[in-house]
Amino acid sequence: MNTNRIKPSVTGVSQSTVTPEAQPRTTKRRDLHAKTGFDKSAGRHDLSALDPEKAKAQRDAATQGAAEKPRHIDYRLDNGELLEIPQMSQADEERVERIFSRASPDKRVELERSMSKLGGAALEEAAAAPAGGDLGQASGALTHSTVDAYTKYVLTTGSDKHAETTQGFMKAAVGGVETYLQDFFGGLQKKQAAGAEVRTDVTELRGMIGEWPADGSPQHFTYRELETGKDGSVKLVEHEATLTRDQAQSLVGKLEQEIETAGTVTLMDQNKLQVMVNKYQQAITTLSNIIKSQDEQLRSVISNIRA
Repeated sequence: MNTNRIKPSVTGVSQSTVTPEAQPRTTKRRDLHAKTGFDKSAGRHDLSALDPEKAKAQRDAATQGAAEKPRHIDYRLDNGELLEIPQMSQADEERVERIFSRASPDKRVELERSMSKLGGAALEEAAAAPAGGDLGQASGALTHSTVDAYTKYVLTTGSDKHAETTQGFMKAAVGGVETYLQDFFGGLQKKQAAGAEVRTDVTELRGMIGEWPADGSPQHFTYRELETGKDGSVKLVEHEATLTRDQAQSLVGKLEQEIETAGTVTLMDQNKLQVMVNKYQQAITTLSNIIKSQDEQLRSVISNIRA
């Protein structure tokens, strides 16, 4: 803001005498028990460590299970309700990354944009659907958009096996739904953070106004304003100005209005986010239904490209 600104006993273990000749065997047994886990609920030792391959398989299965588990981001609404913003599992995220990595950098950007656009259309249509409507029912426009996106997917990835292509496309489309939702959520977070920054400037401005020099001389300030783009995104723009006390007071009023209109996550914003989260699975179901219903047309896409 202002340019002037910041050998011990072991409980529960019997102390039996060990003969020298039994020492090596006893030591090995104790070492083994120390290295293996103990299943208290079953009341017996877990001896899976005796089989290294089995132990490795169990570890791998646990790791894979965690990677396949869906994730989410917690966001608390103003009414106190906790909203879970869905995320793909780590494994699915890696699968989508492998799909996109087949394309050149320029083509990848186009493909990602196409998938996000398709995902957004599916999510917006699901969100706008009346309550009690047919789950997964798609409009003609969304069906057409899906076929177009499928064609671009085939051209970009070079995939020419129908089953494999359809599976990969569905993963990419789910990624598009998530990207659209995450972008909207991220926009709200940025909006809120930008508003907080301007609010800090307003607090400092008020402090300076309260300590204005007795002679009333103009003072130099740096401050930030909120600028809203055509796409609705909000960014901070920094300014410098030498202001009189009255001008500084007017600026405070202007910045407070900007915070109210562009730097606050409104109830409408939160409601839209909540509806999109609630309709996330429906959007994915809709895309899946389109792919199933348009199977013959999608097959022809590959056939035409091969020809």
